[in-house]
Amino acid sequence: MQDLSAQVSASHLQQQLTQVRQQLQQAYPQRSDFDTLPVHRSRQQQLQQRQSDLQQQLQSLEQSLPDVAALQQQQDRLTTAIAQLHDPRSRSRLLERSLQSQPQIQARHQQLAAEQATLEADLSKLDQQLSQFCGPR
Repeated sequence: MQDLSAQVSASHLQQQLTQVRQQLQQAYPQRSDFDTLPVHRSRQQQLQQRQSDLQQQLQSLEQSLPDVAALQQQQDRLTTAIAQLHDPRSRSRLLERSLQSQPQIQARHQQLAAEQATLEADLSKLDQQLSQFCGPR
């Protein structure tokens, strides 16, 4: 009987109630974090998809970016052909046209590389937040 009275005493019950309240106070923020987990995972998937798309665009641009050596060879051939024609104006126009597309492609390449770096940083940050939230797996 004394064991039972010790378990149901007011001070013991009050102590248990206090412990439960403390546990609840600790659990509420964690519950809030847990409720936002699907949003974070969705955002992570979106960023991963965007990164994949940008990598594909970057590869496409890199493939379309002409090789500098090939451009030099083309310029040399055109210079020789124009010199044979003895027409400096035509030579100038042809060289100008052949070199016009290169800066645009290089600028787009740099833009995509910068955007990819930003997305990778965001993705890394989300991965870190997710691992902090979920704990060790």
